[in-house]
Amino acid sequence: MVVSIVIVILGALLIAASVLLRPKMPPKVANIVLIVAICIILIGGILLFFAWDQAKEDACNVYMALRYLEQDEGDASWYYLRRTPSDSFDSIAAGVAMEQARGNTGDAKDKLHELEDRAHLGQKDTVKQLQALLDGEQTLQETAAYLLEHIDLSKGLQEEMDRRFAIETGIAVGDVDLDELSDTLTLEQQVNTALTQKRYREAVEKAVELVDQRASAHNRLLLAECVAEALYQGDYLDGAVFDPDASAEDIANGTAAKERADLKKDIDSLAEQVNAAWDELEKLTDDASKQRAQGKLDVLLEQLEEVQNANNYLFGRRALTSIANIHSVEADVVRARLYFAMNQKDKAMDMLQETAGSLGVTLSFDSAMKEQFKTLKEAYEDKDPDDVRNQEFQDLMRTLLSPGALDTVGVIAGPITADMVQYIVRDALSSQ
Repeated sequence: MVVSIVIVILGALLIAASVLLRPKMPPKVANIVLIVAICIILIGGILLFFAWDQAKEDACNVYMALRYLEQDEGDASWYYLRRTPSDSFDSIAAGVAMEQARGNTGDAKDKLHELEDRAHLGQKDTVKQLQALLDGEQTLQETAAYLLEHIDLSKGLQEEMDRRFAIETGIAVGDVDLDELSDTLTLEQQVNTALTQKRYREAVEKAVELVDQRASAHNRLLLAECVAEALYQGDYLDGAVFDPDASAEDIANGTAAKERADLKKDIDSLAEQVNAAWDELEKLTDDASKQRAQGKLDVLLEQLEEVQNANNYLFGRRALTSIANIHSVEADVVRARLYFAMNQKDKAMDMLQETAGSLGVTLSFDSAMKEQFKTLKEAYEDKDPDDVRNQEFQDLMRTLLSPGALDTVGVIAGPITADMVQYIVRDALSSQ
C-alpha cells in the first residue's frame, strides 16, 4: 500500500510542477508532462484500491481467527491466519494467541517479541494483554475478546464476519440471531455443518437446494466439493439426491439410471471376457502364446477398470462438467480435488501444477495464495526434503487446497484435504 501512495504522490507532484512551470516550458512539453502525471495517478489509484481491498480481506481473516480462539479452536484459528500476511500488527497479535492455544509456546514468545519491537504507544496495552496470556494470568477467551474489541475493522464487516462464523459453526456471536438468518445462509450453514460432521450425502442434498436458489459460481463449486467428499468416502449417490421432487418412476427412467444401466451391461460383458481370457491363459503352455494371452488380458482388465470407474464416479464426472465454464484458481483446485476423489491422483497433481503456473495465480493480488503455489512448485524442484516433510509445508498445502467456496473448517479438516496433503508430500519427494 505504501508504494501505491508514493506513486499517487509522485503523480500529484508532477501535476503541480507542470502547472507551476508551464510558463517556462513549451506548451507541448507541458501537456505531455500533465498527461504522464495523470496516468501515474490513475495507476497509483488502481494499485491503492487493490491494496486496500487486500488489507480489508486480511483483517476479516484475523477477525475470524479470533472468533475461533474465543471457542478455544486453535487449529481453526490457524486456518484463517495462514490466509493473511504476517506483517500487520493485528495478525501478529492474533498469531501470539493462536500459537499459545496450539501449545507452541516458543513460537508465541517469538511473535510477542516481534510485536513489542513494532508496537507504538497506543498498542502497548495489547502487548501487556498477550504477555498476561503467556504468563497464565489471563484466559485465551479473555485475550481473544480484547483483541476483537480493538481490531481495525468496520462495524459492518464485523457483523458480516459474525454471520459467516455462525454459518460455519452454528454458534451465534455478536448480534447474530441464527433464527433470523436468510434461507440461503441457513442452507449454507447446513451444508458446512454436514461437511464438518461428515454427513456427505446430506451435504450434497443441501448444496443442491442452495444451487437451485442461486446458481452462482460459489454455490456450484461448493456442490462439486460436496460430491467429491461423498464419492471419496464411498457414499452412494443417485438421481434422487439431485432431484428430490422427482418420483421414483422418474428417477428410474432418468438419464443417470439409464447411463448406469448401460455401464452395467458393459461391465458384465467385459467381466465375461476377462474370465474367458483367464481360462484361455491357464490352458496355454508355450511362452509366446502365454505372453500374447497375458497382453490381451491386461487390456481387458484396464478396460474393465475404466468402465467400473465411470460407473462408480458417474456424478463426479457430472460435477466436473457442471463447473467446466468456471475459470478461476478456486475452480481449478475443486477440479483437482474431484480427480483425487475419483482415484485419478496423478491427474489431480498435474492440475495443481498447471494451476501453479497459470495466469490466474501470476496476476492475482492475493499474496498469500501466490506464496502457497510458489512453495508447491519449489517442492517438486529442488527443495530440501526436510522442508517438504515438516509441519509448516503441510499446513501451507492445507490452505492451498481450501480456497473460496472451500474456505470452511469442514473442508480443511476433511479426509480429502488430509490425504491430498500427504500425497503431495510423497509425490514431491519422489519427483526430486
